[in-house]
Amino acid sequence: MAASGEPGRHWQEEVAAVVVVGSCMTDLVSYQIFIFDKGILKKFFIGQNIIVIVAGANLLLNTEDLREAANAISRAKVMICQLEVTPATSLEALTIAHSNGVKTLFNPAPAIADLDPQFYTLSDVFCCNESEAEILTGLKVGSPADAGKAALMLMEKGCQVVIITLGAEGCVMLSQTQPVPKHIPTEKVKAVDTT
Repeated sequence: MAASGEPGRHWQEEVAAVVVVGSCMTDLVSYQIFIFDKGILKKFFIGQNIIVIVAGANLLLNTEDLREAANAISRAKVMICQLEVTPATSLEALTIAHSNGVKTLFNPAPAIADLDPQFYTLSDVFCCNESEAEILTGLKVGSPADAGKAALMLMEKGCQVVIITLGAEGCVMLSQTQPVPKHIPTEKVKAVDTT
């Protein structure tokens, strides 16, 4: 659900099981010619993904658009959002979903250090990566044990379920009902595309 035409209008006619606030499709492809020059070095190029955001339509989505789409959000089973739209828009989406008993999954990407405390309490599942966990907690996350400590801190802020993804190391998760951090390793595979 990104802003285009009349956000919410086509949503009022359909019931979606999962509503994503913010686009999970390509809104715009930006191409920048890059010429390597002396002094430019690709450091730590190890095949990890690099995310570049050209917000485009996502920044046009606003709380009024969400109110118009509230019926669709309230009838969904799951609502997913992140910070690729404005924080106010994501917070409104979480509020609408939570108040209607819709399960919420929030990914605080790109992370901001002074995240509104309501994001933690309105998220049924709070899922972030290591660098986002570091920004949100102030803790260094360099191992599954570190991620467990950060996850505990996030849960103390009101999260029901916390998942911290660790790339090739898998993830660490815990919940209010199972408050001991659990490391879930990944199976070794040959990565083809990390995006």
